[in-house]
Amino acid sequence: MKMTTYAVVLSMIVFSQVAEAAFIQPDAGTTSGGSFNATYPIENLWGGAVDSVAAGTDTISATAANGGNGYASLNPPSGGMPVTITLDFSAAQELSALYLWNASGGGLVTPPKHGIKQFDLLFFDGAAGTGTQLGSQIDLQASQAPQTGDYAAEAFTFASVAGVRSAQLIIDSNQLADGSWVGAREIGFEAVGADPPPPPSEPFVQPDSATTDGGSYGGTYLIENLWNEGVTTATDTISANTANSGNGYASAEPPTAGYPVTITMNFTSPQDLNAFCLWNGSGGGFIGPVERGIKQFDLKFFDGADGSGNQIGTTFSDTALSAPQTGDYAAEVFTFPSTNSGIQSVQLVINSNQIDDSGTWTGIRELGFKGQSSPNTDGSRIVVYLVGGQSNADGYGNPADLSTELVAPLEDVLFYHGNGGGNSPLTADTWIALQVGSGSMPANAGYFGTEFGFGHEIHNKLGSEKTTIAIIKHTKGATKLYSDWVPGGDASTTGDGPIYQAFQSTVNAGLAALAAQYPESIIQIEGMLWHQGEGDVNDGQHLAYESNLTTFIADVRATYESNLRFGIVQLSDNQGLEPTKLAVVKQAQANVAAADPLSYLVTTDDLPTIPGAIIHFGADSQLTIGSRLVTGMLQLPLTDADGNGIDDDWEVLYWGAAGQDAAGNPDLDVYTNLEEFLLDTSPLVSNVFQAGIALETEFTGLSWIGSTDRRYMIEQSYDLGTWFNLESFIPGDTSGTNSYPLLEVLSEEKAFFRIRVQR
Repeated sequence: MKMTTYAVVLSMIVFSQVAEAAFIQPDAGTTSGGSFNATYPIENLWGGAVDSVAAGTDTISATAANGGNGYASLNPPSGGMPVTITLDFSAAQELSALYLWNASGGGLVTPPKHGIKQFDLLFFDGAAGTGTQLGSQIDLQASQAPQTGDYAAEAFTFASVAGVRSAQLIIDSNQLADGSWVGAREIGFEAVGADPPPPPSEPFVQPDSATTDGGSYGGTYLIENLWNEGVTTATDTISANTANSGNGYASAEPPTAGYPVTITMNFTSPQDLNAFCLWNGSGGGFIGPVERGIKQFDLKFFDGADGSGNQIGTTFSDTALSAPQTGDYAAEVFTFPSTNSGIQSVQLVINSNQIDDSGTWTGIRELGFKGQSSPNTDGSRIVVYLVGGQSNADGYGNPADLSTELVAPLEDVLFYHGNGGGNSPLTADTWIALQVGSGSMPANAGYFGTEFGFGHEIHNKLGSEKTTIAIIKHTKGATKLYSDWVPGGDASTTGDGPIYQAFQSTVNAGLAALAAQYPESIIQIEGMLWHQGEGDVNDGQHLAYESNLTTFIADVRATYESNLRFGIVQLSDNQGLEPTKLAVVKQAQANVAAADPLSYLVTTDDLPTIPGAIIHFGADSQLTIGSRLVTGMLQLPLTDADGNGIDDDWEVLYWGAAGQDAAGNPDLDVYTNLEEFLLDTSPLVSNVFQAGIALETEFTGLSWIGSTDRRYMIEQSYDLGTWFNLESFIPGDTSGTNSYPLLEVLSEEKAFFRIRVQR
């Protein structure tokens, strides 16, 4: 048996951040023509707050009212065509695609055909189109956007261009060709880099077989063309003008028996599906006329093959957009209101085509679904954090104040929220990627709160290949602990306030959805983040806050997890609250944290609030609060009167007195007294840690002295320079010795591992 060389290092935990790149938007822009002011600022071209667009496939409503969601321009260009829009990036980027949501005739804008048509792209290594042009000019033509409904970006891919500090989009003609111009609705780019993996809840899946009761599927137009294009994700692009041979559209003939036409798709194993991905047929290649593909359709789900057995859920109905005639285009994604589980077959019922006055039907180019992950069998775990509170927990962090990279969804962190204020634009009551937008009151809809900075930092520090961070949030502004969140004092909802009951409903539903999606994963509730108290100050319930918060924490633990860690964000002197009552609540929060070894306090007196709305914290302060909550969540509960970082009781256990030298090493092993405390090993007996490598056997793994009072992380490296988290949140074994198998990570390369203590 050929063995790989391994080395093991045991050390205290050290954290690092990993940068990822994918969908990005410009940081600034100017234009040589058109109207960009008032409702139509040029920032609408990339302002995430406008439509909360985060990826090339995110949809925009063509019929949304223009106020606050207006198209980039309403007027003809001031100097005629061409019009140049210059886009700047704050850092050099390597770009490989442009995403364009073209302007449409929806909303208040008429006539119906708007948007840009012929345009060019140029890239420069200097700001504002200065410096050296990078690569060649790219000539492109945009498709007309739909007049109604939701539509995704049109994607234009090109050979990657590195070092881009600015890009010029030169618009040569518009869809009407009469000199008027309403520009684009929104734009973005694809940056070359290590794209994050798709959310574990949404891998792309395709059927295994299919039949149809209409249309022509033979020769070049096999029905298998519906899923054999080599597409692996919903965002993969297909060429509209590729030769049809071997890549043909699903059908070139009218349906044999008229509409509706039913295509029945089978899966060899049951699937959990939450979205339909459609690359519609187009007018590209040598098929005409130009507007082809399906239009209105229904989806029906069954627990038996070939549409037999019981129908699962309700029939899903929607309308597809026409595909572009030329260029590359990505799938149109239709998300279901809820996940349908146990699906053995799906019927796609096509009721009409894009050419309403004709019986012609060219069907679909390709299709697929988004589905839940297969059951986890490798012992992976999902670590859950809960978020509750009032308006600052709901969130007043403005996404416009974040960098482009930070505002993009963090696909590796799962997020579930209950939309307590009812105005969040994010999909509620379902698991999505962590992102901005869960602010749910009218004044902060689409903003972010405590969960955002916390989720990013806890993922960077403790997320691993086999451990996923998940956050469940239910918050609502202007709510009070003494009434809205009042605990009944036991693990039931009896006597609980209405918002606390709603919080529990959200948490319970989120946990149930996790268990259903990951039936073999270990799901553990780790902690709760609490940002609340302003309402109790304003309502004069400050004197009861300490008692109420103590009971509330006990109730949450009795309901969910007895060892749940509880992070309390303390009110701030900067919030403009009545000073005497504020001081009482602040002290109450500090007292509760001090009296409870599993609770901790996050102070905010040094953080600025929003000018003109001083009770609320803005984006930068919210990120800092999230970071501080992570720091507290990772600390071991201890009493440390002498401030040496070692728990006083632990010192008394071994030496009979506190106040020991943290850097001392009386047992002359390689670990200081502080390190021995963090490892929970004896500082008076030499400890030797080594890898448990069983050579010439089928088992290869690590072993180390462990403690049930600690948890551990395993990191792997191939060069001792770059380390990645292999697994985290490993509990200490009751035997005093931990082991971890390495069979699944073996390679022919030299590999190094280190075991770290999670505080």
